Amino acid sequence: MINMLLEDQLSDVLRKFRYGRKISLKNLAQTTGIATEDLRAFEAGDQVPTQPQMNSLGTTLGFDPHVPPKLHLHPERTPNPKIPDWIHPVKENYHGMDVWCYVVDLPEREPVLGNKQSILIDTGSATDILKRYLEKENVSLKGILLTHGHEDHGGGIGSLPPNLPVYLNEPDTSLMKTHMPTLPMILPPEDARDLLSSWGISRFEITPMPGHTKGSIAYRINDALFVGDGIFCGSAGKPWTPEDFGDELRSIKTLLDSYPEELIILSGHGPFTTVGMEKDANPFYHSDP
Repeated sequence: MINMLLEDQLSDVLRKFRYGRKISLKNLAQTTGIATEDLRAFEAGDQVPTQPQMNSLGTTLGFDPHVPPKLHLHPERTPNPKIPDWIHPVKENYHGMDVWCYVVDLPEREPVLGNKQSILIDTGSATDILKRYLEKENVSLKGILLTHGHEDHGGGIGSLPPNLPVYLNEPDTSLMKTHMPTLPMILPPEDARDLLSSWGISRFEITPMPGHTKGSIAYRINDALFVGDGIFCGSAGKPWTPEDFGDELRSIKTLLDSYPEELIILSGHGPFTTVGMEKDANPFYHSDP
């Protein structure tokens, strides 16, 4: 049974690996001995590979063939970790696509007004969904941390409160310019450390994750890891180019190997997960860079 609860189904994973390895359907058919029409059906989600076929695909595309079925063919194994009450996921809508942005409460409150102090991790393109949430909850935003520069993660800043500091890894500034001709004040992510510390955040760590974009980045805030499109539950965002695929695989392995298995992962799309689940069931972790 195909796991439709995930952001990426098995079909998406196979397409992304073939893209990253720069292998045509014709060459994949010749190498694996699987008919081209069957490969097309796998990538369309109309057919599921048998285990022998998965073995051949894994050998050619460079992933452990026993890993994808663990989660992608078992919906009941989809993780559902408990999210800390200081993190508020907001499901935004970007041209019909669900995308998560996260309102993260800071321990301190505004001295005079008593408003809740928060930062925003990714904007989800900042439509009325997010704006209504901020107004309803009386949130006073202090800054925006972006995991990368794609529009569904960094767009719509102009509709949020003005003059907020925006933190983004420098290589992705050019991406922001493609959907935002007039950029806000953009600062290096490291500069957010003092802001967060001043508002009571005790643990803040930054891990570059080049691959999906040149400047993709992951943020650890206390006991949560915000990864944008660097990791999905059981998958990852499409590499920027096939040449970036090796960097993406190395980024995923480095990140997951750096943190305890119980740490919660909050992605830009799809179910929330944990480091342990991704080390067990993510084909991008079990692959050859």
